[in-house]
Amino acid sequence: MKKVLVTARSFGKIAETPFQVLRDGGLEVVMHPRRGPLEKHEMIPLIEDVEGIIVGTDIIDDEVLSHAPLLKVVSKHGVGVDNIDLEAARRRNIVVTNTPGANSVAVAEMALCAMLALSRNVVEGDRRVRSGQWGTITGAELSRKKVGIVGFGAIGRCLARLLKGFACEIYAYDPYADKEAAGALGVSLVSLDELLDASDYVSLHVPNTQETRNMFSAETFAKMKKTAFLINLARGGVVDELALAQALEAGQIAGAAVDVFSEEPPPLDHPLFQAPNVIVTPHIGAHSREAMNNMSTMAAQNVVAVLTGQGSPHIVR
Repeated sequence: MKKVLVTARSFGKIAETPFQVLRDGGLEVVMHPRRGPLEKHEMIPLIEDVEGIIVGTDIIDDEVLSHAPLLKVVSKHGVGVDNIDLEAARRRNIVVTNTPGANSVAVAEMALCAMLALSRNVVEGDRRVRSGQWGTITGAELSRKKVGIVGFGAIGRCLARLLKGFACEIYAYDPYADKEAAGALGVSLVSLDELLDASDYVSLHVPNTQETRNMFSAETFAKMKKTAFLINLARGGVVDELALAQALEAGQIAGAAVDVFSEEPPPLDHPLFQAPNVIVTPHIGAHSREAMNNMSTMAAQNVVAVLTGQGSPHIVR
């Protein structure tokens, strides 16, 4: 029986269905006693005789793959594959898949939640009441504001649909955007500079690649409105976190919501923890019950499809 290693810590936590998909595909499930992300020394002994692996944020690099002579598919429990060495996988004819669209609603709703929380000072209000303070805090309305979406894939499009209910004027920057989809949603495709200049909220939904690394830097923040809010539910490496903290301290932008960090978990002395008007969360944007079950089921289906010769529709090229 072919074996598949599961390290993604959220896999199958909502329902048994994803495990049943693997069993129905004739696969034996192998798991580490500690759900991932696993360190290399924990993973390597487990992958030597498996043909498939379902991973979360575990590092799958050339060294790890060199210990997996039977491996045929790496199935990402999620969308971003920056933790997987795609070139090393290609050299070994290992298929890499992901789960596009599975968490789009969850991440888009989290971005909307962050916009509202920042606008109305929800977190600061909570802190004040708990410390014995009482008094009004004047915020702003999201309705009819200008929102810039950086990255107009499945999540960006979902966010645009949600924002239509707030009568927002929506801009998007994405060199690879689907123009027809943007037009149907009433979204204006613009340059990044145009988006930064116009937007009251800037929400990031791009992968962490060479092209996007430190895409938001001190120079970028200087181009934003002083009243603008930044929301990062993409990847930590997309934002220069020290520059963001300095921009908040200097009042260059009004606030930020950060769900992802370049190092996770971030150190306790992280500069953003001392910055004003910032909401930080532990990479939970995709973690709704519905999204987790969708991702787990799709990740399992991808493994079964590849190992049974059907071919997955979600291969990362």
